[in-house]
Amino acid sequence: MRQYKAVSADDVWRMVTADLIESPEHESTTRCGDALEFLQCALVILAPRARWVLSRKPAYNPAFGLVEFIWIFNGKNDSDVLQFWNPKLSHFTGSSKYLHGAYGYRLKKGFGIDQIQRAYLALKSNPSSRQVVLQIWDPRCDLPDSLGEPVSPDIPCNISSLLEIRGGRLYWTQVMRSNDVMRGLPYNIIQFTMLHEFFASWLGCEMGDYVHISNSIHMYKDCIGEYSVTSDSEVLEKGNGGLCLDISFEETSRHLSAIYQDLVSITGLRGESDRKKTRSRLNNVFSPCSNANEHRHPLLRDMLCVIGSDAARRLGDMEFASDILTKCIDHSLRVAAMNWLKRNSTGGVM
Repeated sequence: MRQYKAVSADDVWRMVTADLIESPEHESTTRCGDALEFLQCALVILAPRARWVLSRKPAYNPAFGLVEFIWIFNGKNDSDVLQFWNPKLSHFTGSSKYLHGAYGYRLKKGFGIDQIQRAYLALKSNPSSRQVVLQIWDPRCDLPDSLGEPVSPDIPCNISSLLEIRGGRLYWTQVMRSNDVMRGLPYNIIQFTMLHEFFASWLGCEMGDYVHISNSIHMYKDCIGEYSVTSDSEVLEKGNGGLCLDISFEETSRHLSAIYQDLVSITGLRGESDRKKTRSRLNNVFSPCSNANEHRHPLLRDMLCVIGSDAARRLGDMEFASDILTKCIDHSLRVAAMNWLKRNSTGGVM
């Protein structure tokens, strides 16, 4: 199996992307176009908090990855909130209001059990267990039909997660059937290293290695001219501002449920012409100094700064979008969000 190992997600991403461009093992034809491909590839991130892929040009949107994580944790499958932070989502998942392959819905509800809660309780009671697996893939509704045709435009790429505690560290293995390095991988890393970090906090563990196994890791040929890899020294600075998460499962559930409801309310501001009303609502939801946020963990406040910045940009308030990013403590996250803001500084919706 091909393996790439480094401290940060950015390092791993740059290595596998460079090799795909220079010496792919295979070329394949997919519904999204021709692709360069490696089969059976493992990416090992030794410091999973360094999760931001900062070397992709044009920059990607960390706010969307964080919104996806909150959406997943809350077990949702409707697309309204995601569409606000990524209006192009339907190009990849289809036009249905409810997403067939929604990770969170499957983890929290789809199999008749809250797998996230059960996994937490199981590891809390038996830290040496080898049986804690979060299952996403469902052959009853995900396997192609008898002619090999997809049964939905939104078949889950993530298959399962395997969790083990050894030596006071929580190790996480994420299994993927398919992974696009440019458009998908940076967001997948956010989604599941965030879940990894929260699990570690609930269990009183350090974060062990995050291992990302992809059966097909690929790059679409039309991305080669559209995207590039940078080596900017500022972009490559690592670290997460020293924000070591310390939060319980119960606190997480309460905070992320409330935050999700706030995200829903923000989507209702689309088309609002009263700038004062819009600014007031953005401040109430996203400002680190608001009554709702002042007692939340700094990581949650950083997440809200970045999500709020992109929300403000989409609503045409570039002043608030820029100002709130200065309050983000995590340096690498702030750089990622600023790169995205600069890419879209005209205020257009992307």
